[in-house]
Amino acid sequence: VNVQPAGHVFIRERVTLTCGIESGDDWNYEWYKNNNLLRDAQRKKYEISNVDQTHAGDYTCKGTQSTGRIYTHTSAAVTLTVSGKPRLRVDPQSSVYTGDTVTLSCEPQYQSTDWIFYWKKDSQYINNHQSTFSITESHPGEAEFSCIALRGGYQTEDSDPVRITVRAGKPRLRVDPQSSVYTGDTVTLSCETPYPSTDWIFFWKKDSQYIDHHHHHQSTFSITESHPGEAEFSCIGQRLNEQSEESDPVRITVRERPKATVNVQPAGHVFIRERVTLTCGIESGDDWNYEWYKNNNLLRDAQRKKYEISNVDQTHAGDYTCKGTQSTGRIYTHTSAAVTLTVSAVKVKPTITSNPEGAALTGNTVTLYCKLHQSAGWTFYWSKHTQSSENETITNVYTISSVSLSDGGQYWCRAGRGNPVYYTHYSDALWVNVTGVSSLGAPVSALSLLSRLMAVSPYLLVSIVLGVKCYRARAKPDEQSRT
Repeated sequence: VNVQPAGHVFIRERVTLTCGIESGDDWNYEWYKNNNLLRDAQRKKYEISNVDQTHAGDYTCKGTQSTGRIYTHTSAAVTLTVSGKPRLRVDPQSSVYTGDTVTLSCEPQYQSTDWIFYWKKDSQYINNHQSTFSITESHPGEAEFSCIALRGGYQTEDSDPVRITVRAGKPRLRVDPQSSVYTGDTVTLSCETPYPSTDWIFFWKKDSQYIDHHHHHQSTFSITESHPGEAEFSCIGQRLNEQSEESDPVRITVRERPKATVNVQPAGHVFIRERVTLTCGIESGDDWNYEWYKNNNLLRDAQRKKYEISNVDQTHAGDYTCKGTQSTGRIYTHTSAAVTLTVSAVKVKPTITSNPEGAALTGNTVTLYCKLHQSAGWTFYWSKHTQSSENETITNVYTISSVSLSDGGQYWCRAGRGNPVYYTHYSDALWVNVTGVSSLGAPVSALSLLSRLMAVSPYLLVSIVLGVKCYRARAKPDEQSRT
């Protein structure tokens, strides 16, 4: 059996099967399809003018003579394959979302490299002749696609159509300024659909529950949280009868707003020409910009953690506050409590006192106090009329243990602080009187001993006075001779 076209044919093609017998032509012919006699086929050629898939099968033939008593071998079978409409495949699926890419593949039942393809969308031809066809739809909707294969002068039937439904894709949820904020901040959520349109309405969820809010159908949604905590937000877009997927959730963390505090050195009360350092402390992190305020007015020259006044005067007096900012001021701390800076124009003068007051017995302890009422942070300096250097203490107390007569005399104190050191005035002098013990057991000081001696022997006093006068009289001639 010989078949034309060979083997693989297509619906509506003409097929001719010829039964060839190697000896002679005086034969009757019998045709079989799948071993079943075709009673309408009794000639050398069996023609099918308009083939369809019912004609597919295995064909054989044989020749007979003399009413079948003489016959040939039955031929080997020839398989006739009839290809119908191509198969249309869709990847990844026929229902997609906006922005997805769908690939259509037109697959004829018989593979060949010389096929040309035609594509239809909603029964209209598309200018594409490849076996695959990709589309990316940006708008929701439906469309019906089919394909046709052409080889030579033969064209297949249209493939079965495939309907592709494009649904609104998953919206994108944006958060401004960020997903981690502080109490009192306002956060704006924006639900962005894959393509813009004015007829979208939106639904918002917080922790999987729809939000009942008078703006909840808008594309943006603002919240201001006054308490620390976490919440998860998402959105859904709806347009006509089409609803988008739910957006990926966004978790918003609300933290307690950091506090700022002002520390001032020296503390509070200062004096003209002292150096003052104000420090802004923030309890969380170091990545802050700083703003300083005096009497609620921004100090534009103060933008660091420390604000230093090197030579303070009374114009610097006032209430100072600070706060920290990040991201061009959109993130900020609480404003600190105010610290009042008081500037005194008059240099302070301390007061010196002693315990015990009056005379002190040798061997006992004498404690001196340098009293200064303004502010703190002072170091105290102690002077005595018989000493060239000062003693230094970090408190306002100076203790003389087991005093002797040599510890008696005049004492002064002053205070200083800062770098360079700012000193107060010296205090007035304090006389420390140290006494010994008499033979009668009564305490006696050096001064009282001298006065008692004068009372017993007044002639001694007269002798001393006359001696001094005589000395001065003799000294005058010598001075005149030198001049």
